[in-house]
Amino acid sequence: MNRNLLYTVRGDRLCLQVKVMPGAGRRGIVGVKNQELVIRLKAQAEKGRANKELAGFLSKALALRKAEVEILAGESAPHKLIGLPAAALDRLVEILAP
Repeated sequence: MNRNLLYTVRGDRLCLQVKVMPGAGRRGIVGVKNQELVIRLKAQAEKGRANKELAGFLSKALALRKAEVEILAGESAPHKLIGLPAAALDRLVEILAP
């Protein structure tokens, strides 16, 4: 994975760079910073709560099933690599459009 790219498409999978900000007052997409999608989450980063909320948030935002959102790397870190179906790319581009 090239850290200079927000996302790459590998076959039928979309690999997305994400930075999670757990323990925020409200959940939502902050924007893109340093080639990562920055997301605020209400859940604390303990016992997988933030990861679970992240999967739910991304699945809802991208119209996916929770099972289609996979943490490929960074499960216990704020910087994560997320695997999604490549079909989610169109919805992701819509969300990120100014």
